[in-house]
Amino acid sequence: MQSSRHFGRSADNRMLGGVCAGIGGYLHVSPTLIRIVWVVLTIFTYFVPFILLYIILWALLPEESDPMVIDADYHIRE
Repeated sequence: MQSSRHFGRSADNRMLGGVCAGIGGYLHVSPTLIRIVWVVLTIFTYFVPFILLYIILWALLPEESDPMVIDADYHIRE
């Protein structure tokens, strides 16, 4: 039986929009590690690219509690 991985914003483990927690959950990595890497990359790229990417992901990714979540096979499940 294969495990299903879902890519969406975290509804319960969020600091701002749940994007980093959602990425961490999808990759099976600690959300804290994702947040630290995200902040470091944001600082080293002069803030704009990763802040824009975060805002775009926040707007486009559904919450994990949303009935329509993108799974690892890029199918929309209900």
